[in-house]
Amino acid sequence: MLEEKCITHGEVLKLFCLDDFEVLCCVCHTSKKHQGHQVCPMEEGAQDLRAELKTDLIPLKKNLRRLYEAKQECDDTTVHIKVSINTQIHKEPA
Repeated sequence: MLEEKCITHGEVLKLFCLDDFEVLCCVCHTSKKHQGHQVCPMEEGAQDLRAELKTDLIPLKKNLRRLYEAKQECDDTTVHIKVSINTQIHKEPA
């Protein structure tokens, strides 16, 4: 696996800042910008974010399913209206 390096310090990115949602090298971690921030190993941070995304995805999937169902209802209504109009047109004498 290719290890990414910090563009500022050239060090390997191994840490994740939970406050800024940024990957860090050891030098970044000790900088003023991240002083007092919660930091964890990058893989641990990635696992936590994956779990969070999975949880956030559940209501989105439910909404998407409802939207598909609503679209299907609209499509069914459209077909019904078209059939009704065609039936009416063919019933009326010319």
